[in-house]
Amino acid sequence: MHSALGPAGPVSRLHLGCMSMAGTYRLAGAHEAAATLLKALDSGVAVFDTNDIDAVVLAWLTTAWAVRAGKRWARPAATVMLVLGIGVGLTGLLTNDPSGETGLPPELGSAGMVPCLAGAAAVTLLWRRPRLT
Repeated sequence: MHSALGPAGPVSRLHLGCMSMAGTYRLAGAHEAAATLLKALDSGVAVFDTNDIDAVVLAWLTTAWAVRAGKRWARPAATVMLVLGIGVGLTGLLTNDPSGETGLPPELGSAGMVPCLAGAAAVTLLWRRPRLT
């Protein structure tokens, strides 16, 4: 199954998210990762997505633009983004996978919470500013 994608031509509708193979969620063995990739290729997958954070970066850039532009919805949007970020960070830090270990290695899970500190400071400062118009 393919779809047209501008001048790039036909692109497979089947995609494989590969971020977990790099150890983002848990450490995948080389044999497990290779077997998954080969099975995907045999199944017709032609697009391998290795980056899950594009939408998050876009959302934060949009929120930053809204703050600079003085949009009324900037404060609530930044607050929602912070709450979602904390939720995702805590989920990765505390959720166990089927093996009984946490989904992320503890060091990576803790590092994932660090941006939440900066986000909390930014949102606090944002709400302390005079009301946007």
